Amino acid sequence: ERKKNVMPDEQTSDGPMRPGEKQPEEKQINGVPTVQELETLKDVMTNTSHENYRGVKVWFIRPDENATPMLAKYENDGKGKPTPENACAGDCCSKRGISRSANGDMVILPLSRVETKGIMGLEGTLYHELGHHEQYMKYKSLEFVGPFAKNKSNELAKEMGWVAGKEQPLFKDKTGGLWSHNEEDGTFRFDSGSLPKDGKRTLDQLQMRERALVKPITTYFDNAMEMHAEALSMYRMGERADIRGGRQYLATDSPKLYETIKKFDQASIDKKMGQDEQGHSKFVRGLDGRLVENTSTTRQLIEQREAAWRASGSIDPPLPARTHKRHK
Repeated sequence: ERKKNVMPDEQTSDGPMRPGEKQPEEKQINGVPTVQELETLKDVMTNTSHENYRGVKVWFIRPDENATPMLAKYENDGKGKPTPENACAGDCCSKRGISRSANGDMVILPLSRVETKGIMGLEGTLYHELGHHEQYMKYKSLEFVGPFAKNKSNELAKEMGWVAGKEQPLFKDKTGGLWSHNEEDGTFRFDSGSLPKDGKRTLDQLQMRERALVKPITTYFDNAMEMHAEALSMYRMGERADIRGGRQYLATDSPKLYETIKKFDQASIDKKMGQDEQGHSKFVRGLDGRLVENTSTTRQLIEQREAAWRASGSIDPPLPARTHKRHK
């Protein structure tokens, strides 16, 4: 009712295939998810049950037919028309077999299927991509800053340190500098504002992360949308034994971003679950990532843990840089 799993051997692109043929990046064949993968998908969707996933198609791409060097991608054009890179051909030419991204298509690529749990595995990827679905459903755009961005998404981007530039979004540093992201090599280049005292005009992701006015939670922050989705994933995974993979890591390593994400998440929950007559949220996100009733005991427990996280300070060294991005 809420989502659709794609049938095995359906394709996300047109064009004939021969058995055993390695597919180029634009040709991807759906496979069969494992029981563990389906359980992970179920858990993630249960923890984000405030969002409407009706009509979203989930693709688990076969590892023997695709070697695309990224983890996943989410597409939604708002029109429901198959695009050239997302049409279905051959025996699966039917309405069900065509990728219609008005409802959203979540394509899980082989690299994200190596590990099931954790921020770097399938679990983190699912939270990230479903976060993009939520972004689109809320703002009707996958741009937070730019000509197609909505006012509310611009406000959210500004809270995270992103502003509009003449040609592309710019990211603020702590000393008043503005930096643009270079898609070619992944670096950040000085654009305007106050030049850093060391005179550097090009920074890698780790350097930019440390200089940022609002610190990204991972090294994947090419734009505001990705920075938001990564932090949302970390927050919704809940408290974890692995300090670098849960809500407490976001709270200790980037307190400003933590508060922005917490506010966004609660507003999303309230929209579905509602508030009481006094304006209090009926449900909140518990420490384990699940939605729970907003009782005084729950609030006290969360406040105590957040205070303990703040007292512990930032974690060093930072989360390792990604070998592969989640998507383009």
